Amino acid sequence: MGGEGHMADMNQRIKQNQTLLRRRRERSKNLLETIREKSHSPYSKNFSVEELEQAEKEFALKERADKLYYLRFTFIFLGSILLLALLAFWIFK
Repeated sequence: MGGEGHMADMNQRIKQNQTLLRRRRERSKNLLETIREKSHSPYSKNFSVEELEQAEKEFALKERADKLYYLRFTFIFLGSILLLALLAFWIFK
């Protein structure tokens, strides 16, 4: 029948994909190794440890303030939706 060539082609594609997958894994391993080798922050040369800790604290405070802002906005939005729903229910009752 005509399926033998199709099967051979599919087997060839499977082998090609396996080799490509192997190469991709090797590249990712090499990338991880280079990242681990260069894991030291380039900013450590320019800033002291105290300055870095202060920056991390400021970042954490800013992040918390942003979360609170979005939480407030969410409550206000949901409250206004609830009021509109109650108003619509009262009007169309």
